[in-house]
Amino acid sequence: MADISPFRLEHAMAEAMKLRAEIGDGDDRLLLDTIEGETDVFSIMDRLSEMAIADKLMAERARERIARLDARADRARATLQRMLEALGISRLERSMATLSVSEGPRAVVIINEAEIPAQWFRHTVDKTSLAKHLKAGNTVPGAELANGTPVLRLHSR
Repeated sequence: MADISPFRLEHAMAEAMKLRAEIGDGDDRLLLDTIEGETDVFSIMDRLSEMAIADKLMAERARERIARLDARADRARATLQRMLEALGISRLERSMATLSVSEGPRAVVIINEAEIPAQWFRHTVDKTSLAKHLKAGNTVPGAELANGTPVLRLHSR
């Protein structure tokens, strides 16, 4: 909240809550018009919405840039490894880095999954199909549907 101080936010919300208490329930249009005319609540909400949308876009672009940089670094590392291997060099000290080619960590290769004992398998609940089953009105011992937590949906125009 770069230009919205906590004090300003709290003050605006206190004013809006007083107006809400005075007007009461029933006339939502009057409440919204009064809050908009007499407080900064909606302008603060507009600014927060703008910031949330801009930050989300910036984060998406940053993730895309990170992916491009990671891919470029991987290509450079693969080229370096191929160069060292072609030259038959396993270790090379240079001013920017020490390069070395060695065996990587041992990896498990599954040859025949049917022969692997059950103790090496993970068993988890398929929550997606379970949710569909429960939403269809069925019951399942040990599971039930719960109300979701409130989520703000913010759509930019």
